[in-house]
Amino acid sequence: MVDPDLDVTGGIKASRVGREDDVGYVVGVALELPLLDQRGAARARAASELVIATAEQRTLRAEVASDLEIARSRFRTSEERARQLVTSAAPRATALIDQARLRWREGESPTFELVDAWRTFVDVKLEVIERLHEARLAELALATAGGAPLDTK
Repeated sequence: MVDPDLDVTGGIKASRVGREDDVGYVVGVALELPLLDQRGAARARAASELVIATAEQRTLRAEVASDLEIARSRFRTSEERARQLVTSAAPRATALIDQARLRWREGESPTFELVDAWRTFVDVKLEVIERLHEARLAELALATAGGAPLDTK
């Protein structure tokens, strides 16, 4: 709604009638009531709502773009970690268990070394599973941030 507008004016008025000069003070009050201008109020309200909606839209677009970039970065990082573990640590852990098993069979190492090699092997495999799980979660977050439907198969 448009607020009423109040104007107050004042001043000095000089007048001459014949040969006489008169000076007086003038005070005026004007009150504008928007009784018949209902569309003006609606237009002002709509314009302010449009400004607010446009600002909210810009904010949401920036948030979505930021969320998408964060999700993309997390996905790349977690995928790279999983790939590094699968290509480097997992083969070394497998080779370690094979060597420990061979040394134990030949009587060159005690049983606890074989058990320790197996423990290391299992730890590496668990780490690979965790990294692959992280990569999948990051992939789902990326798909969600991008607005893609989730594959539930």
